[in-house]
Amino acid sequence: MELGEMLAVFNLAGLFIVAFFGWTGIKAAKQQIMELVSRDLAEVRRQIRTSMSAMDRLRDHVADNREDILKIEVNIATMQDELEAMSRKLNDFMREHGSLDEPEDGEDGSDPSEQSHLHE
Repeated sequence: MELGEMLAVFNLAGLFIVAFFGWTGIKAAKQQIMELVSRDLAEVRRQIRTSMSAMDRLRDHVADNREDILKIEVNIATMQDELEAMSRKLNDFMREHGSLDEPEDGEDGSDPSEQSHLHE
């Protein structure tokens, strides 16, 4: 073998060695990038799950608050009905017992039926 052929063989061997090291370096870099991307995607998924669970809890609280508001509205309506019934009973009582006593000076002698309704 001549010197030129030996240099060509050494160059080819060096090229294979450089290509092998370059290929392993690229493969290692690709693996590191994939690990970083995978880690970042896992963090994004975790944050999305956390946000979604927080949103679900918020929806539950809103639904519970709506139910509580509806219960309060029903209780208010019931209390208004009871107050109206008591008002009617008091008006009837005042008509029955108020006619026995004459109104004194300064007292309102107006007819109880002219009193405004509780809702008005």
